[in-house]
Amino acid sequence: MNVITGIVMDEKGEILPGATVRISGSNLGATTDETGRFSFMTEQENLVLHTTYTGYTSIETVVSGNDSIRIKLALANNVLDETVVMAYGLTTRRTNTGSIGKVSSSEISRQPVANILGALEGRIPGLAVIPSSGVNGTSFSVQIRGRNSFANGSDPLYIIDGVPYISSKRINLLGSIAVQSFDAGGISPFNNLNKEDIESIEILKDADATAIYGSRGANGVILVTTRRGKEGNASLQLKLSQGIGTVPGLGNLLSGDEYMAMRKEAFANDGITPDNQEGSAGYAPDLLIWNQARHQDWQKLILGGTAKISTFNIALVGGNKVLQYRLSGSVLNATSVFPIDMPYLRGTGDLSLTYHSKNKKLGIDIVANYGKDRNRIFSGTLLSTLAPSNAPGPRDENGKLVWQENGAELDNPLAELYKKYTIKTGNLLSSMKLGYKIVDSLNFILSAGVNRYRDNENSQIPSISKNPGTDSASNGSAKFGTQEIKSYIIEPQLDYTNTFVFGKINALIGTTWQYSSNTNMVLDGNGYTDDSKLSDLSAAPVTALSSQYSSKYKYAALFGRLIYNYQDRYILNFSARRDGSSRFGPGKRWSNFGSVGGAWLFANEDFVKNNLTFLSYGKLRGSYGIIGNDQIGDYKYLDTWSSNVNPNIYQGIIPLTPDALLNTNFSWERNKKMETAIELGFLDNKLLTTFAFFNSTNDKQIIAYRLPAQTGFMNVIKNEGVVVKNSGWEFDMTAEVVRQRHFNWRINANITFPKNRLIKFPDLENYNYSQNFSVGYSLNLLKRYRNIGVDKTDGLYKFEDLDKDGTLSDKDYQNVGDLDPKFYGGIGNSFQWKGLRLDIFLTFRKQTVPNYFFAIFTNNMPPGKLFNQSKWVLDRWQHSGDQTNVQRYVTSDIINGALQSFNVWYSDAVYENNFYLKVKNICLSYSLSGTVLKKMRLSGLRCYLQGQNLVTFTNYKGIDPETPYYFSLPVLRILTVGLDIVF
Repeated sequence: MNVITGIVMDEKGEILPGATVRISGSNLGATTDETGRFSFMTEQENLVLHTTYTGYTSIETVVSGNDSIRIKLALANNVLDETVVMAYGLTTRRTNTGSIGKVSSSEISRQPVANILGALEGRIPGLAVIPSSGVNGTSFSVQIRGRNSFANGSDPLYIIDGVPYISSKRINLLGSIAVQSFDAGGISPFNNLNKEDIESIEILKDADATAIYGSRGANGVILVTTRRGKEGNASLQLKLSQGIGTVPGLGNLLSGDEYMAMRKEAFANDGITPDNQEGSAGYAPDLLIWNQARHQDWQKLILGGTAKISTFNIALVGGNKVLQYRLSGSVLNATSVFPIDMPYLRGTGDLSLTYHSKNKKLGIDIVANYGKDRNRIFSGTLLSTLAPSNAPGPRDENGKLVWQENGAELDNPLAELYKKYTIKTGNLLSSMKLGYKIVDSLNFILSAGVNRYRDNENSQIPSISKNPGTDSASNGSAKFGTQEIKSYIIEPQLDYTNTFVFGKINALIGTTWQYSSNTNMVLDGNGYTDDSKLSDLSAAPVTALSSQYSSKYKYAALFGRLIYNYQDRYILNFSARRDGSSRFGPGKRWSNFGSVGGAWLFANEDFVKNNLTFLSYGKLRGSYGIIGNDQIGDYKYLDTWSSNVNPNIYQGIIPLTPDALLNTNFSWERNKKMETAIELGFLDNKLLTTFAFFNSTNDKQIIAYRLPAQTGFMNVIKNEGVVVKNSGWEFDMTAEVVRQRHFNWRINANITFPKNRLIKFPDLENYNYSQNFSVGYSLNLLKRYRNIGVDKTDGLYKFEDLDKDGTLSDKDYQNVGDLDPKFYGGIGNSFQWKGLRLDIFLTFRKQTVPNYFFAIFTNNMPPGKLFNQSKWVLDRWQHSGDQTNVQRYVTSDIINGALQSFNVWYSDAVYENNFYLKVKNICLSYSLSGTVLKKMRLSGLRCYLQGQNLVTFTNYKGIDPETPYYFSLPVLRILTVGLDIVF
């Protein structure tokens, strides 16, 4: 009997505890202890040891005799073996049984984005990330594999260093230009995170990857891991950048002559003679009173400026074998494209301490991050970008806003910009992870954390933004919002890992206690006579409480996971969780969830190695699981009461009114997830591909059940037999096209084909929901009037009258399409020659979106009225017999007694099935070589040029199909130069 002993280390000679060493082709072996050593007995004399460790390239070592063996592992520089963060642990792409996508720190850092969510767009199949607008601090719409819930939240769970983060899309209480977008945007809660502090972001998609998070992970999980200290001499890292941002796609408005011709044609079409009598149907100050020789492109004036963006990052990194540290800070300073000063300022600080005892039994990881920002934008709209071409103003010779010319008044197009909106936020995120090795194979882990967010908002309507000729011009008003969100979590765990003759076992059991609270309040101040006092509530002559809210959320769970690995060929993963949530009534608060996943690495089989020599990697994997969803809001099962902000006061007291009816019987929404996938590697893994199919069925949906009006309530919250299904295909590819000593070329590409359907809704026709939803169609259904074109006789849009009653009503709504993307994805190319590197990343999407005409008809601005228009209106109906898709110019919204603008807006005439290809990011960088750096006494020096949102190839009738509401600020085109220095 031979005793095989040895030690496993990395390339620097550091021991690797927890590495797996086994005889190749069998499960006989051992796991290294805290000193990196292993020992086992075997009857074999000449054998090959197979050694693996997460994040390192596996190696096979030939052994003969009883000599002690020293095995050195190299850090993985390939996609298959690099470390991937999973729920409560680490894995690799090779051995993972679930669907996890990863975005690395280098991919994030190469993009000049202020919000880390902006760095995810197009990077991961199944992950849809869309910015709400180009306003500083704007929110992002994030969905993982579609919309799961009919009426409740479908946002993913965000976890940063083990601490659940704010999962809502927007954080603001008050309205602003950031809210005015097609998807109802707002201010993002992620603005206080610095991208340079992020190590990686993992996207967990299927049941195998997410079920261990229970109900919180029903809509997918996004894990954010921040950077840590490293062993070695202390190094000081400086990163500086300066950039500019502009709005692409401007300059498409009618010229002065075209505008005048449009207005005259509109009056002629309606048979009205223009006059200068305010209030009459023929009132036309632009044609008769204002200077007709003047032309102003108000869109360029308001949106055509240049934003300036500067960043400064500093980090001190170092440590020894016992203690590693990282201390960093950053400042971001940005302006806007608007002609009025609207600064954005953010500062962040990050501290990381990692401790390992000398005997490797105790480990402590502490992270603290604090971010604070001040964002000044405005609460008005951008409708004035289509102000009349020859409108007076914007300012007189004294710099004051102009409101009239020759007695004819018009709201000043710049007035909306003076309606200030300011939000100041602060966010503390701190976590601690303690690990203690009880015995060689058993570890105790205690994870705890806190997240505390605060904000103060101030929205103003100053007297300067009002026409001085109106009665309210002398008084200003303001709103004040305050908010605090707190979250605490503690998760003790036991982790067991060991290698046996029958395979490798990893078992995890733990429990979760989480507490969250949210308090906010909005106050109104009115009657201000001094605009400089609008940020001070105490200066308001009249104050009122607009709204007040307070809630508490408690969550507890018991979870476990068992992973079985047989010879790195067959891997099984079982996850289970018992969840308890305070959002449900007594008897319904607890539920059980779980999943099973499996993988077969068939390329490790001898019959594959011998017959399919071109195949270097192959894995079949699949998973199935059931997960709940408690994103329903707090206190929904209780009788709730509220005080109306404008009530009929009874004897000087504001009364309480009932809001919702008691129902303690509804319980968790349920999500059944299934996935199958095949992963293949060719040419020594130079080409890696993944094909995946996913299917998610969501039932027990919680909706507002309709009640008879006699009950005093319109509905009650309950579980209904509503079923929603998401399914689709995903493809992912990585190719090392060229891999040479001095030149490398890599391609990454992914594409997703999603499908969303409402499978079942009993008695749908008896709900108001029937006006917007139909069984068998997407939840994002467009149920609208069907446009049958522009009438060749009268030049107006006509719509199909389904019930043939001669009028348009909700009975004429039809299923005319949906807003789901048909497919989306990204393509990346990386070229590197010595120290020179070029990265190009493209995103693409095919989706029905609202176009320019949606915005103008939504706001009752049909072509021909007292507004300028885009050149897309030139292709209009002019004469009887004309065939076109744009109706004739008109002077009014009401035509033949019907509100024509509403009919057009609520039809498919204002949507288009669009495809776009966007050059999302280009980064050109150069890093100096070691010899030159030594002469400069530096450890690293890199300069770069980055571009974001550079070019969009599309036939879209609008500014940017990614942000399709014409009166929201499009995503800016950003150019940045920067310098990274390491001392």
